[in-house]
Amino acid sequence: MAPSREEETDSDEEKGTMSEEKKTADIVQLKMKFRRKTCSLCKCEYVGWGNNAAPFPGRCCDGCNANKVIPARIALIYAGRPPRG
Repeated sequence: MAPSREEETDSDEEKGTMSEEKKTADIVQLKMKFRRKTCSLCKCEYVGWGNNAAPFPGRCCDGCNANKVIPARIALIYAGRPPRG
């Protein structure tokens, strides 16, 4: 049985409400993404989500992630393994 016209209207209204909630969430995410933040390692400002700085505290910029965080993580991995050979 096809839905009545009244049921279709309710469904459309619900979709409109969901759409508005999604738009609001998207706007909040964009504001967070483009807000200036400070790197916990070098103290420079960056825009965007940043990176998890573990094993260091806080969040870091892309430069510190590539030059400090990733090498530190690799060193921690190799520190737990016996040398090859």
